Formats: sequence, C-alpha cells, structure tokens
Amino acid sequence: MKIVEATNSLFAFEDARIKRDLSNSINRVINCDLANTTRTIQSAQKQLSSIKIIEEQLGYEKLSTRLMEAIILRTTYPDYSLAELSEVSEEVLGRTISKSALNHCFRSINDLAERIKKNKS
Repeated sequence: MKIVEATNSLFAFEDARIKRDLSNSINRVINCDLANTTRTIQSAQKQLSSIKIIEEQLGYEKLSTRLMEAIILRTTYPDYSLAELSEVSEEVLGRTISKSALNHCFRSINDLAERIKKNKS
C-alpha cells in the first residue's frame, strides 16, 4: 500500500467526503432557518392585515383584553415570531403570555377578520 500511496488517497477521499457532508449539513440548516423565517414573516403579515381590518371595520372597543394584548404585541413587534412575542410580553404587558396562548389569540383575530370580510360582501 505504501508503494502505491493508497493511504494518502484514502485520506484525501475521506477528507473530501467529510467536507461534502459538512457543506450539505450547513445548507440544510440554512434552508430550514430561511423557511422558518419566511413562514414567520408571512404569518405576521396576515395577522397585521387582520388587525387592520378589525380596526377599520369594528374598532378595538369590543375586543377582549387578551385579544388587545396580542394586538399590542404584534403591532409593537411586527416581525417577531410567537416565541419572541412571548418573551417580550412580560416587559410590554407586565405578564407572560405563552406562545400557545398567542397562537390562539391570533387565530381568533384572523377568524374575526374573515367573518368581517364575509359580512361586508
């Protein structure tokens, strides 16, 4: 093996394989992060659109406190994910709102906006 330098070739092959695998792993992580960021932004834009419909057509007076708190968080931090909104809720509202509770509130807000759009047409 030493005569034909097979050992060096094996190491070169393994080095190339390790570099390729590392590059593929990095690309997968980047693609996953990009997809998550894109989904977060799209969801936030839909929520902001629903909030605008509610504000223009119904006003905030008839909304529950929990929905108003969700609206305050989303309008204050329009590009934050639900996890990030949950983290800043203590600072902004004086109490922590879970990611699950925020998701439920935004679903209610989106449903209300859809009902407003249907009633309008």
